[in-house]
Amino acid sequence: MSAGTKNPEPMRAELRDTLIRSLVFETFGLHRFTQDSPITPDVWMRFLKLVQWKMKAPESRETKAMAYRVRLVLTPKQTMSDDGHPAGHAGQLAEKIRTAILGRPREAAQFTNPDVAEKMRENEQATLAPFKLAATTRYVAIDVSFEQLMKLLLPLTDWWPRQDLSDIKDLEQVLYDQIKNGVSVQAALLKLNNTEFFRYAALTSVINRLLTCSVSSTELEKLANILAPLERQIDADGVEPADDDEPFATADRAKIGPPQEGQVAELLGLWKGYADMIGNRTRVESAVPSEQDKEKDDISIWSIQLNRPAYRQVKPVVAKASSRRGQQSSETVKADAAKQLFSIKTGHLAWGIIDTGIAANHKAFTREPWRPGDPIVPASTSRVIATLDFTMLQDLLSESDKGVDQILDRLGTSPDNAAARQEEKKKILRSLNAIRDENINGRQLDWALLERLIRIDTASAPTPRDQHGTHVAGILGGNLPEGVDGDTARFEGVCPDIKLYDLRVFNDEPGQNSGGDEFTVLAALDYVAWLNRDPMRPAIHGVNLSLAIPYVVDTHACGRTPVCDACDRLVWNGTVVVAAAGNSGFEKEHKQAELGVGFRGMTITDPGNAQEVITVGATHHSEPHTYGVSYFSSRGPTGDGRMKPDIVAPGEKIRSTVPGDKMWVMDGTSMAAPHVSGVCALLMGRYSELIGE
Repeated sequence: MSAGTKNPEPMRAELRDTLIRSLVFETFGLHRFTQDSPITPDVWMRFLKLVQWKMKAPESRETKAMAYRVRLVLTPKQTMSDDGHPAGHAGQLAEKIRTAILGRPREAAQFTNPDVAEKMRENEQATLAPFKLAATTRYVAIDVSFEQLMKLLLPLTDWWPRQDLSDIKDLEQVLYDQIKNGVSVQAALLKLNNTEFFRYAALTSVINRLLTCSVSSTELEKLANILAPLERQIDADGVEPADDDEPFATADRAKIGPPQEGQVAELLGLWKGYADMIGNRTRVESAVPSEQDKEKDDISIWSIQLNRPAYRQVKPVVAKASSRRGQQSSETVKADAAKQLFSIKTGHLAWGIIDTGIAANHKAFTREPWRPGDPIVPASTSRVIATLDFTMLQDLLSESDKGVDQILDRLGTSPDNAAARQEEKKKILRSLNAIRDENINGRQLDWALLERLIRIDTASAPTPRDQHGTHVAGILGGNLPEGVDGDTARFEGVCPDIKLYDLRVFNDEPGQNSGGDEFTVLAALDYVAWLNRDPMRPAIHGVNLSLAIPYVVDTHACGRTPVCDACDRLVWNGTVVVAAAGNSGFEKEHKQAELGVGFRGMTITDPGNAQEVITVGATHHSEPHTYGVSYFSSRGPTGDGRMKPDIVAPGEKIRSTVPGDKMWVMDGTSMAAPHVSGVCALLMGRYSELIGE
């Protein structure tokens, strides 16, 4: 098969999940225990999933597939420069990528004529807009196609200059020499000096071919036999894997034999295809670089990984109106006894709820306890003291018109008043330019400016349609001495007087999997770190993360993903971080699809895998010793053998607040985490010396 094949037979191949894993993790039958390049394996798998998607409807999706962009998070190189400061600041890396996209430094700022500068900015933004390029203090988010990943991002890595394509011309003779000795492709490749590079280049070439041309079943089978030959493994009980576990379980694939001449030609075609794709080049040993060139070289990409989706950790069942009376889950954790015995007050403490949003106008969050018959208290007197929308952050930092328009709409600037709207838009863009320039100069992201753009007046903040964040907040800090209309049972959260920060990282779309990603969560954590830059006088004493970002064991080092690193840094700076363990304890399909081969029963999700985070599993709401750990609660230990979760708390049938002044019952480790957040706050309320520790 070649990219130039004309009129191939109609696409009827099926790229099954098992073959995708084989292509990525067992290229040439050699298991990938470590990464071959700065690109994490989940990125390869996402693009192959795109091929899978294309194959199901090639006529309507072929063009879209080529243009489809995958959302990535880039980590700058972390080594220190000569002056002792970290090299590769995220803002500087983002600017280097912008320059590469435009083919030159941005020119808009060079024009003093505002009309010329505006026109130039529009042209530049039109080119940059599809990439949604944004940077926080430590990470860069970007959306790229496969070709852009290879030609734009990979050359900016520290790994790239060390690779040399000149070896390919010597490869043909090496492989044919092995045929004479009956040596397999795997054994031949292991004799080469740069085996990992040839595995990487072949996989790149295959993905590019699958994305750019129609593929028949015969051609896909041929690729599978060459690139991912599998030996039949016999289990300890003597049972072979079922044939339907493999898409091409033929006799040819049953055993790995010596390569044939045609097979070698196909292999050489893969490497040549890679060379043609990126352009032939050889490694060049440059002269001693200038100081300016050295500084630019220090700004490089360390790793390229998926901007992983985030999920709420509530069981995917329809939540129901509360009908339960009697003992409350906060009593199960003995919060009532602690408050009465020690007269604990937490009104001087604040907790960040990183979630879907809090209905600040709910009667459970008023400063003075609300009782039936009282007048409706305005949201301006709510204990929800700040609302920030991080879901628009990537659009804003990429200076997208979509993000700016969202702010203009929120400010009430009418689209009908074009002049006023344009003037407001210019002010916002000036602020964004100032934020970007500060970040480029190596300083932290200027949250003092950015906060004004993403902060929403709590009194007028839109009530979230998703009940999740309000339910979590109620468990921690709700207070209804006489319940609400239709549900008059008393309700009291663990800390009924605590102040709350509403940090929204999910959009307002309904559904279990809507909105939320790792970059948005990273931004919210970055904001908390900035707000708490004096750890002994924190504005937010702790944060609650009732969410999960799937962790794949054979893609990431456990506890060292960006979100885990960010949580650990926040704890080291004196802020408590409480995270849900996840709801994957009894979901076989989830473990197979998300957690990788051989992960067995260990199902803790990120950021619960972080070393310093308090990871919370779930148990029964009133009788934990009778019923034990909830069946759905994720189990440990972590992938690297650490004991997690750290604790379990009530997570079944938990009654709490939802928008519309209602009370509902929900299940999940999402409900367990705020119980522990509340206990941490009670400890700080009783022992003030724990604040900042």
